[in-house]
Amino acid sequence: MLRLPSGQRVGILSERARQHAAATGLHVSEATPLEALHPLVDVVFYPDTGSALPHKSLLFSGHTLADRAWLARWPAADRAAFLAWLEQVPQRQEIARARLRLTCRALPARSHRSDYPARLYSALERRLQAVAMERASVRQWQQTLANLQRDGIRAEELMWSGLPHFLRHAGELNRTVSRQELLERIDFAAIRPEIHNEMERRGGCGLSFNDVVRRLSAEQVAVAGLTLEPEEHAVLRQVEPERGYRIGTVWRGGRAQPRRWFLLGPDGRAVETDGGMFHTQREQAEAAANRHACHSCASRGELTWAGTYEHLSLHGGEEYREWLVTLPEYPGSFFGGHYYDRNVLLHIRTKQRTDVEGRRLLFIEEIQSDWHQAARRFGYDNHWDGQVALAPFRKEWVGLGLKLMLMSAVERGCDAIAWAVGELQQLRYGGELTAVRRLYDQEIPRTLQQLGRHWRAAVGETRIETRRPWLQAVKVKQRWRVTDTEGRFRTQPRYTLAEAHRLISRHSKKTKLAVPMFEIPSGMADWINAQGLPLFGSSGK
Repeated sequence: MLRLPSGQRVGILSERARQHAAATGLHVSEATPLEALHPLVDVVFYPDTGSALPHKSLLFSGHTLADRAWLARWPAADRAAFLAWLEQVPQRQEIARARLRLTCRALPARSHRSDYPARLYSALERRLQAVAMERASVRQWQQTLANLQRDGIRAEELMWSGLPHFLRHAGELNRTVSRQELLERIDFAAIRPEIHNEMERRGGCGLSFNDVVRRLSAEQVAVAGLTLEPEEHAVLRQVEPERGYRIGTVWRGGRAQPRRWFLLGPDGRAVETDGGMFHTQREQAEAAANRHACHSCASRGELTWAGTYEHLSLHGGEEYREWLVTLPEYPGSFFGGHYYDRNVLLHIRTKQRTDVEGRRLLFIEEIQSDWHQAARRFGYDNHWDGQVALAPFRKEWVGLGLKLMLMSAVERGCDAIAWAVGELQQLRYGGELTAVRRLYDQEIPRTLQQLGRHWRAAVGETRIETRRPWLQAVKVKQRWRVTDTEGRFRTQPRYTLAEAHRLISRHSKKTKLAVPMFEIPSGMADWINAQGLPLFGSSGK
C-alpha cells in the first residue's frame, strides 16, 4: 500500500487476473513480460474514513495498470510517486503473480454467463418506493427502516444497502432526507453476484494417454531433435494412441533427471513451447500436447460444458452443468478448493432428468459454499487479514442459489426442482455429516417452501430411474479407480473415466430412487419470468 502525496492510499491486486484475461482474451505464458500483464492487475484504493459497506477495507477503482489515460489524469506528483512505487520489488512480484494465477491452470475455453442475477430485485427498494413520505427527518427514516425490517426486510439487506451508514452521516448534519435520496443511495454493486458455467473443448483436442515404458532408439532421438549428453537416453512414459503424441523423460545412468520431460508430436519431432523443448512436469507436457492438437487439427473439437466433477453425479440424466456463483466486485477475496476463480460464493452441480411420471426435473446433484464452509471451520475475519474474508449472504447463500436455479428451471421449461437427499450426499463422501444432512433434508425444502408459499407450493416426493449409488470413481494422478465408501470394493487406479463408469454400471443395479421434489406452480413461473425474485429474503411477491 502507498500513501500518495495527495493523501490517498492506493495499492494493486492481481487476484482478478483470471477474470480480466477471460474478458480481454489475453493469452499468458511463462515468458509473458511484466508490462504485458498490466491489463490483469487492478488499482485499488484504501479509504481512511468509514465506508457504507461494513468492514470494507478497500475499493476497486474499476481500472487496471494498463489504463494509462486514467493514470495521466492524476496529479503529477501522485502519478510520479505511483509509477516509481510500481518499480519496487514487492509490486513487481504482485504483477508477476498475475502470470502465476493463469499458468498454474489452463483457462477454460470460454465462460458462459447467465443474466439471472440481473433479475434479482431489492425488496427494500420496492418497499421504499411504496412509502407515502416524500421527505422526513433522519429519525423518521430510521424508524421506517426498523418497521420494514420487522415486516420482513432482511437485516443483511439493510446493512449492505448502505442506508444505515448514510442516515447516520445525514443525522450528524441535522438535515431532512427525501425518499428519492434514499433510493439513489441504495447500492448493491459490491455484492451483486454473477453466475457462469465454464466451457471446454472435447473431441478433436481431448487427448487420452496410456502409460508405457519404452526407450527411444538413437535414430528416434535424432528425428525428434532432442539434444542429449553421452550418458543420457530418452524413455517414453505416455502414448496417445489416436493422434500419436508421446511424452517421455530423460534418464542418465538409470536415474531420471529432474525437469526434463519432453513431448513428441505425431511426426516424431519434439514439440517446442514458449518454455523451450523440455518441461518440468509431465502435466505440463500433457497440456502442451492438447494445445498443439487444437492448433494443428482442422476440427478444434466440440465446445461443451465443463464436467470437472460430473463423475460424482447419480447415474443417468443429461445436460450436466457446473454453476459458479461469484462476487467479482466484492472487496474481500476468497479462493476455494474446487475452482480457481476468485470469490466463488457457492457452486451448484445440476442435471436435467425425467421422473417416473414424465415430469422434467432440474435435478440438483450438489450445492455447496466453500467460502462459508471454510468460515465455519476457521471463523470469519472481519478485517480481512486472516484466513477467511467476511462474506455477504452468510445466512442467505442457499436461498440465493435456489432462486437462480428456479430461474434456470423456468427458462428451460422444467416442471420441478428435485435434489439428492442428505443420505446420498453422506454416502458419496463417507462419515457422519450432520451439517450436510441438515442442508439437503431441512434447509433446501424449507427455503423452497418459503419461496413458493404465495402459490401454496410444497415439497413432495418423486422417483427417478438411476443405478444404486454405492460406487464412485476416484481420480489418482492421471488414472481412475472405483471404490465404495466402506472399503468393501476397491480397484487399482488403472482406468480411464469412461472405463470406470462402465465398471460402476456393471456392478450397480438399476433402481427407481425416491427423491424430494418442488413442483413449480404455473403462477410462480409466470411471476419469475415477469418480475424475478428478491436478492434477499423469500418474499416472492
